[in-house]
Amino acid sequence: MTSTWFEGYTPKFFHDKGALLAHLFPRLAKPFGFLLLLRHPEFLSNGLGFQKAYQYLNEGIQEYLGRPLKEVSHEKTADLRQQ
Repeated sequence: MTSTWFEGYTPKFFHDKGALLAHLFPRLAKPFGFLLLLRHPEFLSNGLGFQKAYQYLNEGIQEYLGRPLKEVSHEKTADLRQQ
């Protein structure tokens, strides 16, 4: 029996995984994402490559946290710390 929702390790998979990490660990999502890719090389089996996979993870993290993708303002970071 095959899965009806898992389509492989696609850019959407990494983007969604980044959003999940941002929800669970807002301040540590990037290092945890990096470690996730290092510890699970099977995630890179689709030929996407480490850098691209990490880029999609970071995009998911940034989007979930409501930050601009290119730069993060220090004011927004300070607001997150107060919450």
